[in-house]
Amino acid sequence: MKIKAKFILWPLLAWGIIFLGSEWWNSHPKVVIPTPLSAQTKSEKIDSLAISTLNENLLSGLSVAIIEDSKISYKKAFGFYKLNEKDSLKPSTVIPVASISKLFTSLTLAGYLDTLGIIVTDPISILNIPEISADSDLGKLSFEQLLRHQSGIHDQSLFQRITTRKASFSIEEFGHELISNSENLESDKSYQYSDSNFDFIGYLLEKSSGQAFQELVQTSMLDHLGMVDSRFNTESIIEYGYRKTRIWKRIKPSPIQFSLVPSPSSGLETTLDDLSKGLIQLTRGDLGLLEKELKWLQTSSELPPAGFQAITLDGHKMIGHFGAQSGFSSLIVFDPIQKTGILILSNTREINDFRINLASQIYTLLLKSP
Repeated sequence: MKIKAKFILWPLLAWGIIFLGSEWWNSHPKVVIPTPLSAQTKSEKIDSLAISTLNENLLSGLSVAIIEDSKISYKKAFGFYKLNEKDSLKPSTVIPVASISKLFTSLTLAGYLDTLGIIVTDPISILNIPEISADSDLGKLSFEQLLRHQSGIHDQSLFQRITTRKASFSIEEFGHELISNSENLESDKSYQYSDSNFDFIGYLLEKSSGQAFQELVQTSMLDHLGMVDSRFNTESIIEYGYRKTRIWKRIKPSPIQFSLVPSPSSGLETTLDDLSKGLIQLTRGDLGLLEKELKWLQTSSELPPAGFQAITLDGHKMIGHFGAQSGFSSLIVFDPIQKTGILILSNTREINDFRINLASQIYTLLLKSP
């Protein structure tokens, strides 16, 4: 009996040593940037907050932009983009922003459907896509239900993702798969966050417009906002993201692998420079380039525009969206009344909720500053 136990324990011990060694060997030492000894100006205080956040949360890189009175008042990047090359993170560095992508999918949908005279509460069958019957539960869903995650559409389970034969799908393949399984649509239409809602919106846009989703959003939204270095990624894997190792206080590579390419819910790659341009227009509200789209998405004064999230900073209700996937984290938040906004991008996965903590600290500082 003792001999059998040894045969079991020794392989397990060897596996554990190999695992720990691999975690160490494939990781990088944590990035540490000296915190300013004396911070007097508002910009210096924000520097100190950002650097402290990077150091305390084991981030590879962190970039922050602030909009005040619909103008950029602060924009800086800290740390590294590629740790093995010590390639500095810059405001011009292209970073995947995960679910912030949903905002641009929402705005593209709003602009496109507004030109057709379709409103957000109309059923999706109004697009007359042959595969979607007006009498079906799927056809009766409204655009608002998809945008607000109240459609009964769920993402695949972990088991389904593991057993799926294909590594990645096109938007058209995804749409056909969802439609063919639409008899399983949940009757419960309460809020349940699901990327599939926005990936399906991408399918609807492609089928109705006759354009590839990434081309439609590029020409009608990203180029319109001057976001010339932004795009919806058409590669299935994006490298250079990081996350904290399980054991060591170090940083380990964690690339994104998309199951849908391009991904309307998660596939936007952009820069702090570009995203600041979009945030400026969001803070301008009715006076900005996105006035038509925001009005189309706004169904209630009590709710954020459809597709956006309600976010509270220092007790103040704001609008925006979180993003986090594999080795990347992001946050965009704004107040069109105060014409104020905050952007936080990192090529390290969300740890200890650093995005909302940093944004709250910055917003508190902005409220106190003259």
